[in-house]
Amino acid sequence: MLKKAIKVHSKCVKPFFHFEDSVVIRWKFRFEWMDDSTTEIEEIAYQKWHGEKIQHEQFFYDPKQFEPKKRG
Repeated sequence: MLKKAIKVHSKCVKPFFHFEDSVVIRWKFRFEWMDDSTTEIEEIAYQKWHGEKIQHEQFFYDPKQFEPKKRG
């Protein structure tokens, strides 16, 4: 998917939540495609850490967000 994009912008929306080894982060992404369209999505990432490494990660998002829109 990333190979089809001209640019990808990402932003962590604060605050993120941390409890023991679990972290929840809200992300905003903007994809600029080669056909001059864009896609903006929000995603929730759930991470389970073990030490300094992510042991498990799962993403949640609304699939309707993936419909490209013409830039303008």
